[in-house]
Amino acid sequence: MSLRDLFEEHLSDVKESGDDHIRATCPCPRRKKRAFYAHSESGYWNCFSCGQHGSLRSFLEIVTNNASDLYDQVKHMLAPKEGAAKKTRSAPKRPPGILPDYILGAWDTCPLSLVNAGFHEDILRDHDVGFDKHRERITFPIRNRTGELVGVAGRTIHKDVEPRYLVYGDAKEFAHFDETYRPDTRRYLYGFQSIWPKRYYERDKDNFPPIILVEGYKGTLWLRQNGFPSTCGLMGSSLSPGQAADITTVRGPYYVFLDYEPGKQKLTWEPLSPERTIRTRFSKQYHDLSCAALRIARKLQRHGETRIVRYPPGCPERTSPDDLTKESLDWAIANAETPATFFTRERDALAEQGVTAPTSPAHLGAKPTPPSATPPTTTTQG
Repeated sequence: MSLRDLFEEHLSDVKESGDDHIRATCPCPRRKKRAFYAHSESGYWNCFSCGQHGSLRSFLEIVTNNASDLYDQVKHMLAPKEGAAKKTRSAPKRPPGILPDYILGAWDTCPLSLVNAGFHEDILRDHDVGFDKHRERITFPIRNRTGELVGVAGRTIHKDVEPRYLVYGDAKEFAHFDETYRPDTRRYLYGFQSIWPKRYYERDKDNFPPIILVEGYKGTLWLRQNGFPSTCGLMGSSLSPGQAADITTVRGPYYVFLDYEPGKQKLTWEPLSPERTIRTRFSKQYHDLSCAALRIARKLQRHGETRIVRYPPGCPERTSPDDLTKESLDWAIANAETPATFFTRERDALAEQGVTAPTSPAHLGAKPTPPSATPPTTTTQG
């Protein structure tokens, strides 16, 4: 019997967590968090759920009634072999910008606000969604495409608190692990680490479901819960160069599914800068008919089939994907449109409503007065 076998015998949900470490559910009956960490060679353990820690003997005193006898049987595994030098190991170096997974044990799991909103506890645990009692924020771990932890974002549970989303690390919470750590979460796609490996190493296959791009964390979890596991979050309403580089390493099709708002998933006349003003033969065009979903789709369509998800008829504005039922989601995904079809339908709908392009350049503001060729004369009072 090894120390690892001993821990597995008295703990549940045991998984590996780095070199010679294991992660498991807290042995306290009142705790359900997988925040118990132990070293399988030294026997030392620490639980971020109940706050207890100690040696192998103290662990056996908690989980068994015959701790002394059992410790006498296994204590020889803690000492170095006779005549051999004690094994010394240097801590593995962590790449810059990568955080240890055990920090996620500092927060509670399965936030009640999400459970009450209909999210299953299993999917919240699978994605390590937690709750920060100190800041009263729901925590979402952000990982790169290989699964390494690169950041933690917190979403407030109060409507009147700004900012609504906060990326931890701005206040140097993680300086203990990496003094140079600075979060740059817009380089990554939320949840992409569960899509990328299979898609990348089996990219010759053509039967993959579409990759659905939504704005936020809740939308990603909601679609995955309702049968769309290839969903990932932009953490915003635009596709950054880093995100585009990641997602285009795998084959599509790509489906864009932003919130149902003007400028996001609905076309609107957007003002152009003076440099981008479109000059036609007879006039100038100061506005362009576009939206965020269309801009993302145009970036991706050169790399594969791209569609824009269509919301069911009658949806009010400010609707998000996580506001839809499973039946509505199935209809929306099944009726996704190509960028050209989406643009034509939305443009015709605006024309029927009598919405036309503004012709005034007033939105550009007052143009600066060009400098005079001769310097202005100044007068002095004697």
